[in-house]
Amino acid sequence: MADSAAAQVGPPDPPGGSGGLGRHDRDAICLGGPCHGLLVHVEQDVGVLGVPVPRRSPDEPVRHAGYRITGERVRYFGRAEPYIALHWVGPAESACECSAP
Repeated sequence: MADSAAAQVGPPDPPGGSGGLGRHDRDAICLGGPCHGLLVHVEQDVGVLGVPVPRRSPDEPVRHAGYRITGERVRYFGRAEPYIALHWVGPAESACECSAP
């Protein structure tokens, strides 16, 4: 996967609203796969992103799932701008090594 990059997944906004990725900085939503519904930030228009799969415990290894950036947009109540739809590429391509050169 030569066109892959890592997605930024930030912690939820703290009560004061500062630090981490803000709610408005998360401009894409993962659809399908192990990260379904996860909001992330993307800084590119095309390609496959490596989205960190949420871990159930700190002992689990860090894994990434591949999500393809699409032209599709998804609207949600209470948000003026639509989210970019990221579609899971499936098990065959989901184990991307996004940190590899």
